[in-house]
Amino acid sequence: MAERLPNFLFIGAAKCGSTWVYRALRAHPQVFVPPAKDVYYFDRYYHKGPHWYESFFRHVPPEALAVGELSHDYLFSPEAAQRIHHDLPGVKLLAMLRDPIERAWSAYLFQKRNGTAGRDFDQTLERSPNILQRGRYVEALEVYLNRFGSERLMVSLFDDLKADPVKLARDIYSYLGVDETFEFTAARERALGASAARIGLVGAAVKRMSWAARQMGMANLIGRVKDSAAVQRMLYRPLDARQREAEGRLTDSQKQRLCEYYQSDVDKLSRLLGRDLSHWLQ
Repeated sequence: MAERLPNFLFIGAAKCGSTWVYRALRAHPQVFVPPAKDVYYFDRYYHKGPHWYESFFRHVPPEALAVGELSHDYLFSPEAAQRIHHDLPGVKLLAMLRDPIERAWSAYLFQKRNGTAGRDFDQTLERSPNILQRGRYVEALEVYLNRFGSERLMVSLFDDLKADPVKLARDIYSYLGVDETFEFTAARERALGASAARIGLVGAAVKRMSWAARQMGMANLIGRVKDSAAVQRMLYRPLDARQREAEGRLTDSQKQRLCEYYQSDVDKLSRLLGRDLSHWLQ
């Protein structure tokens, strides 16, 4: 494979700050990531072959010390782990995790924005059970740890992003071996606030067109469109605190059910990372 293929990958998880990570990486002059966020090569498009993947890295500048891409579903694909291990020896991995209950609710709101949710949270979970499953991190992490070792997998938490985004950006830069003193000026800006489609059904239509464009090989174009503030303002309206409150919240019984569902995994994750995560379930 080509010399300038990735020496790092962001592997997930979804709804855990990946857009912020993408922008932090894009901002650094010694880091190259393609315009396409979520290339999905090692899980969904591996059949397209290495030349297709190499096309995303044709324009890596000579000053780039860290070359990578972000695909937030890699974390939950053992096949992707095996392929990455085979095709990118020595690659460094980044992962970011979030309170799984917060993550599930965020995924539900994302589906509402795109017009693909059920009538409420519970029906959406019935239709999309992976919303819950993608919050159980331990088994997925262990697949990667067993193949790559802890020294090649940096695991951050959404808590870290909320507490000190400037420090998190520097920690990521340091891990990738680039200038950690670089100031990511947008570190404290919210990457993707809650929003709603300006026109009914537009979210679902945009989602369908996005996937169709990916199938036609226009992933970089989709990435540029998604990262365009002007396009986002045209298609979606941000929600203020009152409107976000109107979106609803989990009931006490839903919270209890989710706490019971995630309890064992959170306990294991706390031990695995050496961090007390009990507050996630309080």
